[in-house]
Amino acid sequence: MKKLSFILAFILVFALLAACGEKSEVSNPDESRVDESVVVESSVAESISAESSNSEPAEPIAISGTVISKGCKYEVPGGKGYVVNDDKWPANYTADLTDGIAVSELVYNSSWFSFNSEPDIDGEANRIDGVGTVIIDLGAIKSVTGVRTNVYTGNLSSIAPVGKVVVWVSEDGESYKNPVSLNIPEPDSIGWAEGGFEPVNARYIKVEYTVGGEGHHLFTNEIEVYGN
Repeated sequence: MKKLSFILAFILVFALLAACGEKSEVSNPDESRVDESVVVESSVAESISAESSNSEPAEPIAISGTVISKGCKYEVPGGKGYVVNDDKWPANYTADLTDGIAVSELVYNSSWFSFNSEPDIDGEANRIDGVGTVIIDLGAIKSVTGVRTNVYTGNLSSIAPVGKVVVWVSEDGESYKNPVSLNIPEPDSIGWAEGGFEPVNARYIKVEYTVGGEGHHLFTNEIEVYGN
């Protein structure tokens, strides 16, 4: 009888150990599913980020606020303006884009700024794949409501018309968002490409000028950023 009781107790202990083993094995797939969900969420986040960076520019609204960019520093990838001294046609198209001065006539001097497709005195071209870029640093994060820039839309001699202007905003100078396509002046004219948008916090304003025809130069002479 004692022997039978011993055998039954042994069987009971074995059964309990087996059950615990099964529970332990079941817990592993749960942990695996958690890891998979993290991977899925990460993939979705990356997809949303990629979609945001490639989003189509929005249509502009009326500009509100006042100019907050006068005197601000800015960067032009590829070179700040166009200068040639020893060419058949010397040129200096290096207008200050945030000095508050906008010209209303086409003159071949430093009243204008050129995005050039041909290398200048420093051996660089600042119009890359048909696009010239200016990045304005407002100095601090501010509420931004719109941008306008004075441009030439004609196609004269070696000057190409401005075909499109798109504005992006950023808080850190690395991640740009909320693209807006500005309204362009009539062809063969000098005027403001402009557009407003709902207030957005930003420190850096990226303005992209796309060429709309043939020519070495793409002309602008002033950028105004508006805010509250």
